[in-house]
Amino acid sequence: GSAAVHGSTAIIGASRDDDGGIDSGSAYVWSFRNNAWTLATKLVAPDAGSADWFGHAVAIDENFVVVGAYGDDDRGEKCGAAYVFRREGDGWTLDGKLVPEDLQEGDWFGFSVAISGDRIAVGAPRDDGSGDSAGCVRIFRRGREGWSRESILRPAPGTTTAWFGYAVALTSERLIVGSPGDNTGGDSAGAAMVFARTDGTWTPRVVLLPKSSIAGEQFGASVAIDGDLVAVGRQYDADRNTGSGKAWIFRLAGKSRKETSSDSVKTPAPTPTTERPAVAEPSKGKRPSQMGVGVANGPP
Repeated sequence: GSAAVHGSTAIIGASRDDDGGIDSGSAYVWSFRNNAWTLATKLVAPDAGSADWFGHAVAIDENFVVVGAYGDDDRGEKCGAAYVFRREGDGWTLDGKLVPEDLQEGDWFGFSVAISGDRIAVGAPRDDGSGDSAGCVRIFRRGREGWSRESILRPAPGTTTAWFGYAVALTSERLIVGSPGDNTGGDSAGAAMVFARTDGTWTPRVVLLPKSSIAGEQFGASVAIDGDLVAVGRQYDADRNTGSGKAWIFRLAGKSRKETSSDSVKTPAPTPTTERPAVAEPSKGKRPSQMGVGVANGPP
């Protein structure tokens, strides 16, 4: 499952709900009123089917909710989809279903979703456009005639099993993409990429890496952003116990030289301004907890 909150509204995914078939999925919308959380509605896909995994990823911003269903099979088995719902009064109505025409079987489009204003980012970590399971992220923008694709971002050609788009976070000017299979610091050591938007074009700026990368730790399994602060989680931590996990906090440098553009997201870039990022981790000796599978940040 997954969860997201904006103001007094929260959404919680239940991807193994069986209302529309086994593992068809659903998402619950909650409202905070009178010092208590109450269930507002339950969202389901109007064309729900078994193993759609609707609700595996959720995002909310103001009056829009995005729900990923990476098992949707409109374009082929597990090609995936993302549903957009719009708030109308006290209810929610379907605003659109995102299913790009160029999806391929097994892309897992909708495995991750993010929304900021009139833009949505959707990850497809098993997309093969740059190489086997290299992954990609598509950006959509809402216009007068609904949601249309603005951009598609992929790692460098020849990349394999990077799972680029496994996690995404979005603001009006920045996009963070988790790539837990990235091999820059070792086999599946992982990385997170920062993109900046200028005149509608998304350009890679910084590659985020921990001070010491270890093969198999999958840094970039989760990402979040608020202002200049970026949180990146990794599922495994060899220093403590396999599966115990860790989360890193980075502070970006704005548009200074430390965020100069690079030719591809695989090109090493300067470290963010924080020389030693803050780190959250479980106590030593803890059994596998997979801390870092999900991270989020926002205003205090």
